[in-house]
Amino acid sequence: MTDLAEEVIADPVGLVVRLIGNIEKHLPAEHVRDIVLTVVRARAGRRSLAQALHDDPSLLRTGQPPAPYCVAKLLMALHDAGAQDVALPRCGECGRACRYVGSSTGGRWGCSPCFDKPAVWAGCHEERRVVSRDRNGEPRCANCPDNDGDPLRELTELITGLDPALDADAVLAALG
Repeated sequence: MTDLAEEVIADPVGLVVRLIGNIEKHLPAEHVRDIVLTVVRARAGRRSLAQALHDDPSLLRTGQPPAPYCVAKLLMALHDAGAQDVALPRCGECGRACRYVGSSTGGRWGCSPCFDKPAVWAGCHEERRVVSRDRNGEPRCANCPDNDGDPLRELTELITGLDPALDADAVLAALG
């Protein structure tokens, strides 16, 4: 785990606002602060954002992953608010600047054409955009229902099978 910089721990939002202010001249600091607080609500997320920008302030000018997805969300929110000097996030695959990107693992993000590759569906066997995955990791489209059974019922049966003293209703209530 990377050690957090002292200023990241002490005032992550202040650090992010200062770093953005070094580049963006079209938004007042108070407005940037409001955007940061809206985009990243949790303290740990604010520290992650502050550490990423502390380690690589050029992210604000390049918008290029890899970086935590909160950086891309911040760049998109800043542009929506009228920022002109910070970059839009760029797709990690094609490099195109995008007003919206999706997140992937490992600090990667990308545009819809690159990120949402079509796949052949487990249910209908047609090639479409991936909406979800079944229990075996196979892709499903919006038209392919999940007919693999009720996962709550199956989990309840598994738990009560391990401990017959447990009541199925109590297990369902706990799962709820």
